[in-house]
Amino acid sequence: MGCLYGYLFLTLYNGDDTWVYHEQGIRMKQQLINDPWGFFTDIFQNGYPGSLMNSLFETNNSYWKSLEYVVLIKMLAIFNVFSGGHYYVNVVLFSMLTFWGNYLLYKIFIKYFPDRRNIILLLVFYFLPMVFWTSGIRKDGLIILLIGIFFYYFSNIVDGKNRLRYWIIVLLSLLMSYIIRNYVALSLMPAAVAWHLASGSKIPSVRIFAAVYVTGIILFFASHYFHPSLDLPQKVAKRQSEFMALEGGSYISVEPLQPDFVSYLNMLPQGLLNTFLRPYIGERNSYLYQGSALETLFCLLFFITAIILKRKDYKHWVTHPFMLAIFFFALTNYLLIGFTVPFVGAIVRYKSVYELMFLVFFCVLLDTGRLIKRAGIK
Repeated sequence: MGCLYGYLFLTLYNGDDTWVYHEQGIRMKQQLINDPWGFFTDIFQNGYPGSLMNSLFETNNSYWKSLEYVVLIKMLAIFNVFSGGHYYVNVVLFSMLTFWGNYLLYKIFIKYFPDRRNIILLLVFYFLPMVFWTSGIRKDGLIILLIGIFFYYFSNIVDGKNRLRYWIIVLLSLLMSYIIRNYVALSLMPAAVAWHLASGSKIPSVRIFAAVYVTGIILFFASHYFHPSLDLPQKVAKRQSEFMALEGGSYISVEPLQPDFVSYLNMLPQGLLNTFLRPYIGERNSYLYQGSALETLFCLLFFITAIILKRKDYKHWVTHPFMLAIFFFALTNYLLIGFTVPFVGAIVRYKSVYELMFLVFFCVLLDTGRLIKRAGIK
């Protein structure tokens, strides 16, 4: 799928960011050969005006923003030593690394939902839209790797295995998630806190998650009181404006965000609409668009079917701490993507990982016996 991704974007669109990263990785290989010490140490050099704290959430002219690309390109430079600079060989090496994200997600899903082992296996490894968009040499593959590592090892901590190495791995995966896509790391934290608090607690899990997320929303909108650089509503609004300044064939009109609660509340329906329902069938004359539109329709029908044909013991499952963790984690990222990204093509790619979370959630909720009976399958 990674090779297909690269080939399609090269032949249909004259290349995309994956090919740009590939060329930069080839040039970076020369630094690795000629100055290996500088290759590994210049990653820690700032070189940007202002302090690291003040640029913590900046998306332009920021050390942290550049770092996510530096990490990916330096990784490709190392790959090029073994691949001879061949793009499709690098795809295989990249996939050998990112595959473990899918594997660890599969392991933790079947740990909590063993009766859905076969369906989860198909979703995690063979749900083609998600596999396609995370297989290219981009940050999406690294994100699913880091999410898989975080959830898998944090589940061991939740289960009472408070080994130091588990905490180190969790914190490193959280740090790397922040470097690659800071909003992913920020969305992992409330899900993890609520999951840990709800596990083994006599207080209903729904109440704990509601309390954690309400607290998180309050802290989000009050963040500017702690430090000017932590004005998260302003950072998200700025991120949206920077996206809106870009050019692309899949641009859609969105309401400009303002850094206040009312503006976010007004934007909420449109943000959910863009992530859950777009692209529409026939919205663009493109095979990739039409495929994404069919995927969106399939997922929506699946979600509705699972709600209608839910298990008799559905209350047990919808209040399961891990079920709630993946649901709220996915929903948070859907909202952030819907709030900030005005390009349908980017929305489809960004949401693919979190779409998997929703599919697993509703797969567990669905009464497959009732579905088979309704479908008339013997």
